This record gives sequence, C-alpha cells and structure tokens, in this order.
Amino acid sequence: MTETVNFPLKGKRDYVHGTSIFNELVLQAKRAGLESGRINLTFKNKVDNNVCLIERRVPRKEDAVIAKLDGSNGDPELYISLNPSSEGAPAERVDFDEDNICQDGLLFESSIELKGATHHDSIEMVVALCKKMHLQLVDAEKKWVFSRYLGAFPIPKGKDIKLVLVKKVGTKLTCSKVYIDGSEVADIYFS
Repeated sequence: MTETVNFPLKGKRDYVHGTSIFNELVLQAKRAGLESGRINLTFKNKVDNNVCLIERRVPRKEDAVIAKLDGSNGDPELYISLNPSSEGAPAERVDFDEDNICQDGLLFESSIELKGATHHDSIEMVVALCKKMHLQLVDAEKKWVFSRYLGAFPIPKGKDIKLVLVKKVGTKLTCSKVYIDGSEVADIYFS
C-alpha cells in the first residue's frame, strides 16, 4: 500500500520538518489499528519535497525515513517507510515559530525544562526545546537536526517537559532523555 501525502512547509523551511513526519506516522499507525505504543523513527536523509510517498513495508537501505512501531497491546509490528515523491505540487506554508515555543525553557548544565507548557503539539515542543538546548549547550554554530526518536507514541500531553543530554559524540550526534510530567517517555537524537 502506497499513500501520497502533501506536507505543509513550516515557517521559511524548504524541507519537510521532522515533527510533521512524526505526526503523520502516528496518524498512519492509528489508521493501521495501533493507537499507542513505541516508535523507532530514523531520519536517514533530508526530505526536501513536500510531496511524499508513505508505504507500510519493511524498510530498504535507500529509504529517507523509516519507522518501526510496536503497539502497547501486543499488536504486531508495523513498518513504515517515507520517501520524497518524484512528483511535485505547490507547498502550503504554515507559521512555525520555534523560538516562541521554547522561549520559557530554562537551561541547566546538561538539560532544559519547560514548566507549564501550553503549545498544542508535543513533538514540536520536544524538538524546539532540544534544538535550543543544543544551540546553547553544545554548539551554537552547527545546524542541528532531529535525526531519531525512540519512545512512546503518541507523546503524552503534559505541562512539564524536561530533556536531559545523556550522550554526546562531539558535535556529530547526541542523545537526550525526554520526560513529560516526570515520566521518561523517549530518547531523542540530534545530529
């Protein structure tokens, strides 16, 4: 089964934002009968066409984005691959102010916390906070990108979000633990 999705482009970006892809994959899982569980999502290549093909199949080496989803009720594994289409279409643009989303995030030695979160999209908050933490604590000159998520889907709604930087390979790759209202929900990787 192949489905075509025309993603909106967020802000001034000329590529599909990882948060849009994450949310689409969670929607695909729900359509397949997986309401919640764990997702292992890897971004292998930048997705620079807003029109993408999504397939429920075992990943291939050349896929731009791959995900393995496991349901929380013993559901079978679901594999989803996403690739830019060879076809194009005009892109819808949507406002996306990442700085505003995380402006109240408080930085510490190796973490960032946001108390009383109000933004409606959990993955957007987590990614925005993680990017702010990287720019302030790891390397302000590097263009950090969301490269992997391993954890709960959907991300639980919560008021208090904390990310703790737990692994760092120079300025090439990092892993941060994600906590929502004190409970660990995921590992997020930036590169």
